[in-house]
Amino acid sequence: MDSKVLLIHSDTGIQNEFVKALANAGVQLISASGLDQAIEKIDHEKFEAIFFDSKTIGEYCDSLEHRIHQSRDNKQASIIVLRENDEMSVRANPEASPDTFLIYKPFDAQQLLGVLSASHANTKRVERRFDRVALRAQVQVDTQHEQFTALADSLSEGGMNLLVSGDVTLDTEWVVSFTLPGGVQLIEASGRVRRVNEASVALSFEKLHEDGRALIRSYVASKTPKNV
Repeated sequence: MDSKVLLIHSDTGIQNEFVKALANAGVQLISASGLDQAIEKIDHEKFEAIFFDSKTIGEYCDSLEHRIHQSRDNKQASIIVLRENDEMSVRANPEASPDTFLIYKPFDAQQLLGVLSASHANTKRVERRFDRVALRAQVQVDTQHEQFTALADSLSEGGMNLLVSGDVTLDTEWVVSFTLPGGVQLIEASGRVRRVNEASVALSFEKLHEDGRALIRSYVASKTPKNV
């Protein structure tokens, strides 16, 4: 394996674990501590994979992931989120997000190299299907067990990120309705919870009317930087 990866963290302990795990593996490890350093690396260097230590930089995860999705050189980089979970070692969910993986701590060298290999192979197979843009809008949510209002954080034709805290179960079906900024038409969609962290939920759309899809496509296009 010959690749260049970025580790975004604020804890030297996790960096030392990576150095040991990747020793003699042909992987160049670049480290960024804090938001400014991470942005500098994402904007000016190209990586095959980017690791987030969600425990130590959790508040920045969503904004950094969005920046990666919009970057020129790292749009296809695999995103690998480090999580705390003693019951599982590695979990990948290519169905919902083909370039996002999870690895649970504690991990060893074999697990780390395994998820790197899996993410590398998966990213080569699948192009990112949809551009994603930032969105600030109130969203009505029906989980079949409760109804509430959440704030959207990002949006694509394939799904949306919602700022939600509390207990959320993966793979549950949610129905959402919202209007885009400046719009009047209500968009309704149903989807499944594909990723959860301390403050947000990633929802992958499964049912979305073509009218709503067209509105989302137009909104995303209007917010996506054009390559010159």
